[in-house]
Amino acid sequence: MRIRTSFVMPLYNGRQTVERAIKSVLAQDRNDWELLVVDDCSTDNSTGVVASLIAKEGNSRVRLIRQAHNGGPSAARNAGIAESVGEFVAFLDCDDELLPNYLATMEANMAEGVDIVVAAHVAQTPAGRRYPRPDSVQGLLTGLETVDRALQGKLWNFLHAKIYRRSLFEHFSFPNDLVRYEDLVVNSIAYSYSRHVRIVPTPVYVYHVQAQSLTWSQEPSMEFVEGPLNFVRNGLNPTLSSQVKSRSWNTLRTFLGVLTISGGLFAGSPKGSVDRIVQYVREDLSFRDLADVTVAAPHLGLSGMLIKVFPALYAKLYLWHVRRTFDMSK
Repeated sequence: MRIRTSFVMPLYNGRQTVERAIKSVLAQDRNDWELLVVDDCSTDNSTGVVASLIAKEGNSRVRLIRQAHNGGPSAARNAGIAESVGEFVAFLDCDDELLPNYLATMEANMAEGVDIVVAAHVAQTPAGRRYPRPDSVQGLLTGLETVDRALQGKLWNFLHAKIYRRSLFEHFSFPNDLVRYEDLVVNSIAYSYSRHVRIVPTPVYVYHVQAQSLTWSQEPSMEFVEGPLNFVRNGLNPTLSSQVKSRSWNTLRTFLGVLTISGGLFAGSPKGSVDRIVQYVREDLSFRDLADVTVAAPHLGLSGMLIKVFPALYAKLYLWHVRRTFDMSK
């Protein structure tokens, strides 16, 4: 049978969750897929769990690829894409899972002239509570329209709950030397090379929120801000990069600063490292910039203004919000 969709799953020390993730692919109501599990030199028994499951299921569509060196999730995804044969590529993290309707929903919304389908995801808190998180815009957009919406915070930047024409990756790859926010970078660039993107409100993916995830566990650095910003600026399709709105760039700059500060606060990073990013927001983003951002993303623009004026108050409000939203006691 022809493989239509290739799932790429980076794996690093996911022994506790990888079986659940693989079984969520096996549970799809279509069988024209392949799953490439790319082990990034795990130090636990992750690969043993995967190999046992492959043997038990007897499913040749699940393949285990072993990296020779630990290169991080971007390198693992690039390796998976290189080995894939499907017309489409989708990404699954080893600690998450697909809903049973994933492929049916994506296939139903893919059409000629559409290069990416974006669906909603469900967030599951550590306490087991689930709630859907659709994107704030819906419908059929051009690639340029999608870039502006994404940079203005109207689309979730995650790789999950999306399906891409594999041919898009002929124009770019995952940046191996980027420390943070590679999802945002790759999605923005992929949108810029797309003819059209279809966005639908149907949840197809379960994102398991964990306090120890990379989103919240890395000590903040200006590299988290400057790296993604430069990769997006330099990686966008050159035929339309000059048409991206200034408001989009202002929103991206603000997003990177605010999210990096927020992650550092939740992780309990040293005050000096957080203060360096606070200084960036206070000095490099003017009130005019932030007012412009507020038009596109009110919560983001207001967060930036609060950081500029009362950073200690922002810290208290942010920590309260995260603990309440994600049922975290930390």
